[in-house]
Amino acid sequence: MKKTETERIVHQALAAEGFYQKGDLPGHRLFGFWLRETGLQPIHLPSSPAFEDWARLWTYLCWVKKANPWHIIDALLYGESAYPDRYTQVLEATDWSEGTVEVYLSIGRRVAPELRGRLPFAHFMALAKLPAAEQHQMVEWCETQAEAHGKLPSQRDLQVAVRRRDRERIASGAAELSGSFRVLYVDPPYDTMSLEAIAALPVAAHAMRDAVCFLWCPERLRFAIAPVILAWQFRHVDALVWLRSFEWVHRTSPSEGGQYGHPGTYLQSCHEHVLVCIRGSCVPDRLGILSVQRGPRSEIRHAIEALYDGPYLDVFGETQGDGWTPAHGFLGNTGPGIGAIA
Repeated sequence: MKKTETERIVHQALAAEGFYQKGDLPGHRLFGFWLRETGLQPIHLPSSPAFEDWARLWTYLCWVKKANPWHIIDALLYGESAYPDRYTQVLEATDWSEGTVEVYLSIGRRVAPELRGRLPFAHFMALAKLPAAEQHQMVEWCETQAEAHGKLPSQRDLQVAVRRRDRERIASGAAELSGSFRVLYVDPPYDTMSLEAIAALPVAAHAMRDAVCFLWCPERLRFAIAPVILAWQFRHVDALVWLRSFEWVHRTSPSEGGQYGHPGTYLQSCHEHVLVCIRGSCVPDRLGILSVQRGPRSEIRHAIEALYDGPYLDVFGETQGDGWTPAHGFLGNTGPGIGAIA
């Protein structure tokens, strides 16, 4: 079906429900007002809206604002189930990106229906990855905190509580190390380890069934790294690009604090890739991170945290970070990083 035909079907559906097409803007008549994508206008014929009309409109808009995400989720779930071969065509015609749709569907599938409405929708973006029983426990924790402090914990506070809970479960032995980590950060020492040795690391054994791996990779190895990703049972889906500072790039000698690294055959490289690899279904918990990052190399982990909730594993890490489990420190002082238990 061509997109133009899909758009025609969408517009017919809008018209059937009271929407109409005026120029490029669909609109809907409600309580004496025209509602359009860019705003609303009162209808003055035969008379201006009464106060009661405006009050009903305001109440309706407040209700829609609160319930809107769940309406969207249920509509997506129904469309996916009832029209598996056609519903994506309507989404394309209404400018919904695949990533946004997957985030909403994931929340809809994972959040228990009886929990809806007990917390703001944004909080469930942090809870959706948890098993149903733990979702209930965390919702009750939020409500207890609200009673004690007069307000609900923020979304950030809830994310921190979930991470703390994950770390405590792992440290206490309630969760096995194997398969406990949802987000893996891998910065291999390519100068001292071969790709074969890196591929042999038991990374897959420490990732959840639905997990994401952020793998640093210099330009010279961007295509050669594919067997490593395959060996870890992940698949490459996207990439961040990290830009070195121009101050670093323009240093010309090790005596000035610079390092040549691998300048390449033709150009001196001033960037590296951080390959985004997933296994199972592991869409971001939040969106909005740019694909090009600059600044200190360590800032990449903050960008990862902005995309995904943990638990987090730093595969070659040796020092406990904020919310990150270093493979070296957690597995014992037997060698550098996860390679020590290979």
